[in-house]
Amino acid sequence: VTGLTSIYKGWQKGGLYNLPISKYKADRKIGSTSELTSLIKDQAATGNNLYLYDNALLVNPDEQNATFNTIKRVNKRRYEETKHAEVYDTFMYLTPERTGYLLDKFTRSYASKGVNGLCLSGMTSDIFTYTYSNVKHTRFETAARYEEAVGAIAPQLNLVMEQPCEYLWKYTGAFMDMPLYTSNYILEDESIPFLSMVLKGVMPMYGEYVNFEANKQEFFLKMIESGVYPSFYVTRASSADLIYTNSSDVYSSEYTAFKDTIIRYDGELRAFGDKTAGACITDHRIEGDLRYVEYSNGVKVYLNYGSKTAEMDGVTVEPMDYVLR
Repeated sequence: VTGLTSIYKGWQKGGLYNLPISKYKADRKIGSTSELTSLIKDQAATGNNLYLYDNALLVNPDEQNATFNTIKRVNKRRYEETKHAEVYDTFMYLTPERTGYLLDKFTRSYASKGVNGLCLSGMTSDIFTYTYSNVKHTRFETAARYEEAVGAIAPQLNLVMEQPCEYLWKYTGAFMDMPLYTSNYILEDESIPFLSMVLKGVMPMYGEYVNFEANKQEFFLKMIESGVYPSFYVTRASSADLIYTNSSDVYSSEYTAFKDTIIRYDGELRAFGDKTAGACITDHRIEGDLRYVEYSNGVKVYLNYGSKTAEMDGVTVEPMDYVLR
């Protein structure tokens, strides 16, 4: 498998939940900062892109003076993100100004080492109204401050983002964690992958982690239908070692268990991606369990989510399978 896009989580001093990140310093328990720099450069030389992960929204409440840089809702209650975990159960939200300051500080120390791959999370998908020092700030102000912060670091970095809002698309090289299923928040007749249909051919998209999908064959068809690349969450050691940590939700990640699946997915989806490279989706039809997707370069895809062989436009499709024309 070549041409990997990899996100490295938990690289920073203190680990994944030592937030916020203010400087480029690796946790010595897994290697020095210079060794991490060499790893990133070595991977780039072989055609693999390695991005360091940074949730730029959250602050660990154990952080010194954390409360001075956090925000409240309009009702004066703190913005909090609850983690049902053993170690840290609550994280707070940084002010957009503080987020921008820390991003700039981190970027300077990171780029000075000759490396530039960064995956942003948290602030890329959350926009909110908040109060700080008894002053109310709107969602529009939050978005404007985030755009200013990202725009300032973008020239120095190769950025990818987790579920970025539209105003940040111009700064990201890829859309990470693309949802492929409905949220089920509303009743609906059909589920249409509208967002991925819009972005296919515009920017690379990577789906949610294959590891944690119960019906992997259906999920595979979803990736084909929407033109999204697969993602795997992998660790070298067994995920059982994480049971009493904040990463206890990572219940299946050991690389050796997923190696063959990764190779198979890469082979099939890379071949499909080569045929649709640079093309946009121009048509999408639903007929019961069947789906039809057409690309601007003439490629046509027929998918069958049903349990029986079916036909569409004279093309026979086996159950839980697809046909490419």
